[in-house]
Amino acid sequence: MSTKNIRRVGIIFSGGPAPAANAVISAAAISFLEDGREVVGFFHGYSNLVDYHPVSRRLLPDQHYRIFKSRDIAGLRNERGICIGTARTNPGKGITSPKDLDDTEKTQRLRNVYNAFVDLEIDALISIGGDDTLKTANFLYEFQKRLPPEAPRVKVVHLPKTIDNDYRGIDFTFGFCIPNSVNTWEAIYDVPELPPELVEDMINNPWETQSDSFYYVINEEGIEEMVMHNKAKYAYSPPPQ
Repeated sequence: MSTKNIRRVGIIFSGGPAPAANAVISAAAISFLEDGREVVGFFHGYSNLVDYHPVSRRLLPDQHYRIFKSRDIAGLRNERGICIGTARTNPGKGITSPKDLDDTEKTQRLRNVYNAFVDLEIDALISIGGDDTLKTANFLYEFQKRLPPEAPRVKVVHLPKTIDNDYRGIDFTFGFCIPNSVNTWEAIYDVPELPPELVEDMINNPWETQSDSFYYVINEEGIEEMVMHNKAKYAYSPPPQ
C-alpha cells in the first residue's frame, strides 16, 4: 500500500475493552507522528461517525475526536483504559451479503462514516477491534470500490483485537496474548503472600529476583512498581551497558 499521499490518519477502537489497548493505540500513533503525518483519534468507536451529517451532525474536535500530539502519546502505553474510548456501534449491521453493499438504505451508515472521513480529510484508517470491527473495515473497503472513480478513497488497515482468541487464521492477538501470557501476572493463580521486607528488597533489586512473570506492588509513596514473581524458574540479568 502506497503511503506517499497519506497525510492524516484516523484511529478507531471498537468493541469490547482489552488489555494493552493504550499501548497499541500509542504505537500506531507514534509511527505516523514520527513520519510527519497527522493522527486523529475518534472517540467511542463508530458511535459518532454513523450519524454524521455535514450540517446537522458535525464532528467537533475534543468532543468527537482528538488530534494527537507527541505530548499526548508520552507514557500512554503504561496507562490503563482506552484513551479514546470504545463502543459496540456497528456501521455494517444488516449487511449480510455483497449485494447488500449496493443497497443505499443498508449502506447509509457506512456512507455517513465515509463522508465524515472525507470531510475531515482522513486519508487512512487504523481500525482496532474484534471480528465485527473487522467486518466493518472490510465493508468500508468494499463500499468504496463501488464509488465513482473520481471519489476519494480512504485506505483501511485492521488491527485484530480479541480476549477470546477466536479470530480464524490468526494465532493470537494483543487482547488475548497479554492476559494469558506466562509473562504477565494474570497467569499466576497462586501468588504468595510476601512480607514487606521482601517486597522492598524486590523493588530495590529487580534484576536479582527470580521470575517467569510480573506483577505490581505499591511502594511507600503509593506508586505502583513492577516487580518479579519470586517462585520462578530462572533469573533475569540486567541489560548490557
